[in-house]
This record gives sequence, C-alpha cells and structure tokens, in this order.
Amino acid sequence: MFRARIIENQKYYNFRRKQLLFLTLTIIPAGFLANYFELPVWAGVLGILGYIAALFLQLRNQKQLGASAGDSWLEIDKSTIKIKAKNGHLKETIKLDDVKQIILQENYSLPQDSLKAVKEEILGDPQKNLIVFQLEDGDKQLNFEVDSHYNLVQLQDLIAFWQAQGYLGEQVAA
Repeated sequence: MFRARIIENQKYYNFRRKQLLFLTLTIIPAGFLANYFELPVWAGVLGILGYIAALFLQLRNQKQLGASAGDSWLEIDKSTIKIKAKNGHLKETIKLDDVKQIILQENYSLPQDSLKAVKEEILGDPQKNLIVFQLEDGDKQLNFEVDSHYNLVQLQDLIAFWQAQGYLGEQVAA
C-alpha cells in the first residue's frame, strides 16, 4: 500500500522553501561562534542573537508549513484510492474500477533528496508530485509529498500494476 500526505494548498511549497533558507540561516551564526574562540563579547552576543532570531523565524515558518499542507492522507492499494483525514476518518473512496485512466508524472521523488533538488528548491522550482485520476464525473488531481523511499518503491510497484492492467494514460512533465 502506498501512503502519502496530500498537499492541499500550493503555498506549502513556498513555506518549504523558506524553511530550507531559515535552516541555512541558523547554521551561519552557529558556525561563526564555533569557529572563533577568541571573539569579543559583543560579537558573541550578536552571534547568539542572530541564531535565536533565525531559530524563531524557522519555528514560526514550521507552523505555517504544517498548516498549509492540510490534514489529508492518500492511501492507494491495488483496488482502491482512499483519502483519509489525519485522525484516520475516511473522507473519500475511489474504486479503481471507476477510474477510466490514470495520468502520471514522468518521475516521482522525495523532496530535497539530492543537491540538485535542494538547488531547485532554493531557486523556487520545487519537486511536486501529482497524480490525476480520470473519472466519469471529471478529473481528480492530487498533489502529494512522498515521505520515505519505502513509499516511493510502493508507488513504483503500483505504477507497474496499473500499467499491466491498462490504466495508465499519458505522462506529464514534472
């Protein structure tokens, strides 16, 4: 079974980018303090204040990041697609038999899993994972974030199953 957090608000990607930048900002004052032992007192205090300010910004952004992601989870097995709330309550169920076609990206990945992905994230072009289910009553597009390599392998197994069953349609660029 594949499981991933559904990204309900596109601002999530902006908050994730800010989180990466704030993380970098907390490293700079910490590195400054650790590398210079004989600092004047004012420089040490300034470094500590800079660290605390960057940490405060990071924590505030972390709250916004969590709130913007939403509280829904995507669970997919070989016969059903389920959208569940964080507390486990079922919000929506789609049977695979009701799906006319599945549109996938060319590739899926974990966020910030390589230096290239980190660079793209900082430059404002984050990796977004999406999947579109074409149903009788319209398309259902889901943006999601894969949280582990295990789930990435589970998704690849499902894609192979869907391909064998003839559900796959066109692929869209990531």
